[in-house]
Amino acid sequence: QYHDMRYVHTAPDGTEVTEDPLYALRHYYFNSEVHGMHYGEFANYAEYFAAALLEGTPYSPDLEEGLETFCIMEAVRRSAASGAPVAVGAVIEEAGGGAAA
Repeated sequence: QYHDMRYVHTAPDGTEVTEDPLYALRHYYFNSEVHGMHYGEFANYAEYFAAALLEGTPYSPDLEEGLETFCIMEAVRRSAASGAPVAVGAVIEEAGGGAAA
């Protein structure tokens, strides 16, 4: 079941621990009728991003990380289409990013 994402494991001291990552950072966003639609995740991230902009603090992922992620996905797409490996660094350079990785 999607909403039951609890993880049970044994701690080093032998006790059984149940973790519930879905609700670990639960905020008021999760108290809506669209609970199962990842609304809370997006709302929490939007609030975090807006606060970082207003406060002038760093945030992650930033534009560079987003560009790198896009380039990795593009390299995978090209590799699948051609059947040959594609260097991610070359795609990053093509996109105007930094030095080839």
